[in-house]
Amino acid sequence: MLETIRTVARRDRRSVPWSNRRGMTSEIVRGTPTQSGAPSWRLSVASLRENADFSPLRDIDRIFTVVGNVGTTLHFADHDQWAAPLAPCAFAGEDSPFCEITTPTEAFNVMVERTAATASVTSLQVITRADIHSPVDSIMAVFVADGSGRLDRTRLTNGDCVICHGGSGVFRGSARLLIVEIMSNTGQPSLEPLGIATTPP
Repeated sequence: MLETIRTVARRDRRSVPWSNRRGMTSEIVRGTPTQSGAPSWRLSVASLRENADFSPLRDIDRIFTVVGNVGTTLHFADHDQWAAPLAPCAFAGEDSPFCEITTPTEAFNVMVERTAATASVTSLQVITRADIHSPVDSIMAVFVADGSGRLDRTRLTNGDCVICHGGSGVFRGSARLLIVEIMSNTGQPSLEPLGIATTPP
């Protein structure tokens, strides 16, 4: 079985405003603070209700994944990028694109403090069953973008997320999952630098 650290249901998330106050983010979980005071990593879901500039985030790498039915266009200073549904889009937080939408939607965000960690996001469609493996040298999150099912003994539905570390499990159901892997840059075998913050931000 997977070694579950925390399960966060959609109903348990709390919303916070963007740094530039142009939108709201529903936070799932954040890592322990780095020396700068910023979390080493953070998972959240942004509500995209209108065209808006993203907040510039210094020293942050982020992966943006639309979890609605319609994609968005990200306008960077030197190029435009189409962000299709469930297609992870990675960029530096300093680039802060202008996000153009055609209909209100949501986006799953992974943000890591560049000196502390790196991250990857994989989109996985499950028809009836999928094996999930969590490496012991990283933190993994399984986010249900659409559908429902059971991960080992945990029942999950749209918007729920499980954070785990180590072990293997089985997801049974019909769902589109986003599999997040967060790896420490410290070179230490311990995951302590990537631990989950125990107090609200």
